[in-house]
Amino acid sequence: MSILDKLLGELDEEPEKARRLARRLAADIASEEHLRSLLLEALLRETATKHDVEKLGDRIEERIGKVEIGISDLEEEIRTLREEIRELATRDELERLRQEMKSFATREELYQVRDELRAEIARLEEKLEQRIDRLETRMDSLMKWIIGLLVTIWGTIVVAAVAALRILAH
Repeated sequence: MSILDKLLGELDEEPEKARRLARRLAADIASEEHLRSLLLEALLRETATKHDVEKLGDRIEERIGKVEIGISDLEEEIRTLREEIRELATRDELERLRQEMKSFATREELYQVRDELRAEIARLEEKLEQRIDRLETRMDSLMKWIIGLLVTIWGTIVVAAVAALRILAH
């Protein structure tokens, strides 16, 4: 068993030691400018920017807009068909129309298409909600890291300033 495996095993068994090691590593990272820069650069690469979120929102709005346009077009077509039916005056015309309609979709088929459209819209909304939830979770996690890093950096600066003042005082 390697030294690393032993260390990891011991840290798993004793969470307090793991926390102490994490604090020491965080202090070392905070005290070295190069390590701080590397950590911040890595965090910034993974951070969703306001522009990324806005862009995602725009794409979502665009898709929803297309679905709404499709629904509006169908509703308009239904209204047009209803108006045309009302304009037919004679029974002969109504009978001819009934015969023509037999070749078209039935009411049940139209309801089925409507239900399928609603299901697709609901699926897209759910998928969108899941993506937004994942993005919010990532943003929360990154914010916690950044706050922790800032607190560590601030603490390091305070400790360094106190040490410098003590040196100057002697």
